[in-house]
Amino acid sequence: LVALFHNNCIFLSHRLITLGHEYQDRMPPVLQQHTVTFVDLAHRLRVLATETFLRQMRAQRDNLLGILRDCALVKNTDVEKCIRQCLRQLELLQTVWEQVLPSTVYCKTLGCLVNTMVQELVLRTMALEDIPADTAVQLVAAFAVVIARAPKVLKDPNEVFHRVHHWSQFLELQLVLGANLRTISDRWADGKGPLAHVFTPDQTKQLIRALFQNTERQSGRAREHQVNAC
Repeated sequence: LVALFHNNCIFLSHRLITLGHEYQDRMPPVLQQHTVTFVDLAHRLRVLATETFLRQMRAQRDNLLGILRDCALVKNTDVEKCIRQCLRQLELLQTVWEQVLPSTVYCKTLGCLVNTMVQELVLRTMALEDIPADTAVQLVAAFAVVIARAPKVLKDPNEVFHRVHHWSQFLELQLVLGANLRTISDRWADGKGPLAHVFTPDQTKQLIRALFQNTERQSGRAREHQVNAC
């Protein structure tokens, strides 16, 4: 209903702009001598359409954040359940909005909501002080579900890098969660690799500590020192 209301307001706004010109020859002679417009009303309708739709968009964003903030990333059943719930919500919005909203509005809106989800997953993962090996494996699998399904809610899945600001960061995080220290070091590449493009040195060091602090590979902390040098 909100999408229809938005479209109707935009349509009426456009009609108000063209109404005076279209019916000028049918107006009384005194009015035909002037340009009659309803620009003031058209602007009000556009503002109303935008504000109403933004309220709905914020509600959808808050719903996604609420789902993710209620789940524990260290529990496989919780995180995968929450991620699938978020994806179902996005796919429901796709079903309702894709054929109703203008293409540019739809893609921008769904891209923003997907970004909300992946950004929150990145932030919550980066906040973990310890990521055991089994948890890392579970997160890699759960994030793979997002990577497989989230781009499909856009009209063109190939636009995901353009529409979802944190998509590259999310992909890199998923890769690092399943990588060994050697691979992480290679992707950092003295601050010039793909890992360095999406994470700061401090973020990378924190992630390394969380992943490897309680394993026999702790000696690999030397990789962290390579980040320190950058």
